[in-house]
Amino acid sequence: MAKKHSFIKLLTATGFALFLSNKYIDNKSNNKNKVHSTGEFFNYKYGEVYYNKFGSGDPILLIHDLNAMSSSYEWEEIIDDLSENHTVYTIDLLGCGQSAKPNIIYTNFLYVEMLKDFIKSVVKEKAIIITSHNSGSIGVMINHMHPELVKKVILINPNDLENNSFITTQKDKLLKKCIYLPLLGTSIYNSAYTEENIKKVLRETYFYNKELGNKYFDLYYQVAHYNESKSRYLYASIRCKYTNIDIANGINDKDNIIIIESSERYNAPRICEVYQKKNSEIKIETLDNSKLLPQLETPGALIELLNKEL
Repeated sequence: MAKKHSFIKLLTATGFALFLSNKYIDNKSNNKNKVHSTGEFFNYKYGEVYYNKFGSGDPILLIHDLNAMSSSYEWEEIIDDLSENHTVYTIDLLGCGQSAKPNIIYTNFLYVEMLKDFIKSVVKEKAIIITSHNSGSIGVMINHMHPELVKKVILINPNDLENNSFITTQKDKLLKKCIYLPLLGTSIYNSAYTEENIKKVLRETYFYNKELGNKYFDLYYQVAHYNESKSRYLYASIRCKYTNIDIANGINDKDNIIIIESSERYNAPRICEVYQKKNSEIKIETLDNSKLLPQLETPGALIELLNKEL
């Protein structure tokens, strides 16, 4: 009986410690004060989707990287230029930024359907879609499944085709269940999105100029933990490969796909070569002195390329 009581006390103390730790991170991230609600919300069946609208002209829909710490703020350096001649829509994908973060399994099909409804209800005409890194597969598949809604797809640093396969193991399924648990799951998520880990990703993967990692750290840290770290549901789906999809059929026989690849990105030439082997009609443009996010790192050079293609 004494052992049982000791175990219950230990369990209670551990749970309380996790609660305090999670609460501390929630308060600390909110103090970064980088997220401001100035846009509107689109009512989708799984929750409200945050978006902004700028300018006038033929519509462009900007889709940020599919990552729990990403948001439409990713496009802030190029919106003014794009909106001079276009109506520009930026959107926080479900599970990200200021959009709803429901307790569901996130898949490529979920996002394709969400964007289909958004274009039909809000944009109301065919749009040029510009994606960032992991959201490239979403752009490819909405172009494939709903070509009547898409004029052109521009993929900025799309994911490696060889990393898009859908193979979810029993271990993945168990991990997903753990991450979905309130206290334990939030702690697992918070341990993945620590200050140190976010700084490392920004400096080593996102930006060629490491100083930009410091500049945007507060934003990414707050977004990662915004709304009590409920982006953990999306994180679980990404980590356990539920968002992956084989997009090979989606790029075959398409003549409206353009790839903008950063020269400093790891394996950039090989990634582009694989896409062009699948479809020689895909046009490749290259940007120097940037990694995954040229829209924040070399916005002027990116705008020059986009203006040639829009």
